[in-house]
Amino acid sequence: MHMLRLTAWLSFLLALALWAIFGYLVWSLYGERAEYVEAAANAQEAELRGQSASRLRASVQDSEVERASLEGLIDLTILRAVEILETTARQAGAKDVSIGEATPQGGSATTLSSVSIVVNMQGSFSAIMRATSLYETLTVPSILEQFEMQKVDDSWRATARVRVYLSSAQ
Repeated sequence: MHMLRLTAWLSFLLALALWAIFGYLVWSLYGERAEYVEAAANAQEAELRGQSASRLRASVQDSEVERASLEGLIDLTILRAVEILETTARQAGAKDVSIGEATPQGGSATTLSSVSIVVNMQGSFSAIMRATSLYETLTVPSILEQFEMQKVDDSWRATARVRVYLSSAQ
C-alpha cells in the first residue's frame, strides 16, 4: 500500500511538472507570436514609409521642369515688365505709349511681390481695345486692375493700370 501511495504521489508530481512545462511553452509561444506580429507591423510601416518617400521623390523630379518654367516667368525685373507693357501697346497699334508710374505694392514675407504700373497710350479705338485685351492675357503673371478711356479730338486716349508679379529676390 505504501508503494501504491508513493507511486500516486510521484505520478501527481510528474503530472504537475508536465503541466508546468506545457504552461511555460504556451506562454513563450504567445510571447514569440506577439514579437512576430510587432515585427511584421514595423516592417509594413517601414515599407509604406519607403513607398511614400519614393512617390514624393518622383513627384518632385517630375515637377522640376514645371517649377523651372514658373520661376522663369516670375523671375522678372521692373524694367523688363515696363518694356513688355510698352512693346505690347505699340504692337497693338497704340501711339504715344508712356509709363506714368510704377508703384511697388505691399508684399509679404514670401518671395513674391507686385508692382502696379500705369500705362498711358493714344491711338484708334481698335488699337486701344486690342492693347487692353493683350494686357489681360500677358504671358507674365499680371492683372489688368483698371482701365480708363476717353475720346480726344479724332483719337482715343487711355490709361491702364496693370499689376505685375515679380520675384522679391530682385
